[in-house]
Formats: sequence, C-alpha cells, structure tokens
Amino acid sequence: MADVNLEINGRAYRVACQDGQEPHLAELAGRLDHHAREIARGVGIAPNEARLMLLSGLMVADELSEAENRIRELEAQVSELRIKASASRARAAVTAPPPPPPPAPAPVAEDLLVTPERMAEIEVMVADLLDQAAEQMERMADRLDATP
Repeated sequence: MADVNLEINGRAYRVACQDGQEPHLAELAGRLDHHAREIARGVGIAPNEARLMLLSGLMVADELSEAENRIRELEAQVSELRIKASASRARAAVTAPPPPPPPAPAPVAEDLLVTPERMAEIEVMVADLLDQAAEQMERMADRLDATP
C-alpha cells in the first residue's frame, strides 16, 4: 500500500492507495483542487471545508454526467454507423452491375474510369472504414467510461 500527499485548495491530505496508483490519484485530486479553487474564488471568501468539498464533488459529478451523456450519444452513432455499413455491404453484394458505360469520346486513362465492379469495391471499402470508425468510437467510449 502506498501513501500519497495531495493538496486541495491549499490544504494537505495524506491518502493511502494501491501501489502504482499515485499519479492517477494526484490527477484526480488536481481536478478536485481546480474546482475547489474556482468555487473559493467565485465566492470571494472560503466556505467551510465540508461545503467546499461538497460543491467541488458536485462539479466533478456534473462533468462525469456530461461525459456519460456523450458516451451514450457516441454509442448511438456507432450503432447507426454499423447499421449503415451493413446495409451498404448488403447492397454491394446483391446489386448487379449496370451495363458498361458508352465508350468515351476521347481516350481516357484506364485508372480514371470507375467501373461498376470498382464502385462495388469502393462501397465495400467505405463500409469497412465505417466499421473501423465505429470500433474506434466504441474503444473511446469504453476508455471514457472507465475513467473514474
């Protein structure tokens, strides 16, 4: 078990924590200290310590609530992207290629033409990219959710 010294609004606190958690606990205390100082500065006089900690805790809880709401929004977007990606893949799989385009009036480089087959490949690639973006958003939401 480790001990860490924390300072919140100019007052020192000694707190025990698991070994290796000292930097994280110091970061959390820094957030609480920021809010405590903001409250004390806004009031003009320092409220009693218990009230200061209560108000600071409420501000941190408000930030957490906003982060949780954002996570829910991101999860909904991820779900929506997955549905769109699945639909796009399904369309690409069952769509018959249209008839070949009429010949170009002037010579065009082959790599500039978008054939029906290439369009189907592009749709599949876009669907895969949407899936990857959705997975990244989920990982970000998980990390935000894991943040105390």
